[in-house]
Amino acid sequence: MLLSAASSVVSPTLFHPKLNRTEAQRLIKRTRFRRTEEGSFVLKISHPCEIIGSPESSDEYKQYEKPFSREVFETINYSALKISDAIESDDISTLYYEQSKCEKPMISYNFCDSLSKLFDDENEMPFQISLNWSKTSLKKLTVPTITNQLIFPYSIKSKVDEVKSFFEPPKKDSLQEEVFCGTVDTLDGSVKGNIRSGSVTMIILYNNDVFKPKVDLSPEHYQIAVEAHKKGNAYVKIVGDLKIDNRRQVIENIKDFSLM
Repeated sequence: MLLSAASSVVSPTLFHPKLNRTEAQRLIKRTRFRRTEEGSFVLKISHPCEIIGSPESSDEYKQYEKPFSREVFETINYSALKISDAIESDDISTLYYEQSKCEKPMISYNFCDSLSKLFDDENEMPFQISLNWSKTSLKKLTVPTITNQLIFPYSIKSKVDEVKSFFEPPKKDSLQEEVFCGTVDTLDGSVKGNIRSGSVTMIILYNNDVFKPKVDLSPEHYQIAVEAHKKGNAYVKIVGDLKIDNRRQVIENIKDFSLM
């Protein structure tokens, strides 16, 4: 939940293919478990709220910059509240429509998934999200106007999963033909008549994330992949369609596969 909210603060989108952004990982490293009594059903975590600003400003709030951690926890609060309200008003489709049309959507499929996983399926128990801000931060930053306490009864789990299904990315996300730059990770082809061809796993950087798509290569293109691999992972230019789904990543309709 923290990773998805942090990713949405850095790069708002309806779906994060990977939750490995530097800012999100740094947030996790600084988050700490607080003392929780043995057998307790309450899990407490805390994160420092580092407030930076100039005390010379006359406005008691505007001189301070809102910390990244504060934005993340406000996003958790905001997203959980919007989902809860949409379920209560039985208007999930409107919530999705608003977020999908928004330039910077704050609710993602990843957040919905994390919210669903908080339910205890074995005991069918509710859960509650409660946020408290430090007194020091409230003296320097404006108090959030959203509610700080939300209860999710188990009876609405199916509705939370319904919200999640609305935000779920298509099983196959076909992108426009593009030019990719990558290296050869593994050569998985087969030999037929002394000619090798078939599957190759590439490593490419796409939208600031690392992907390992499969590429089915002709004998001519496969030989280029072998040469690139032998040269210590030389870069290869690939022109084709990148398709991503929940189980695989593949580049199809190869128009060009050549050493760079």
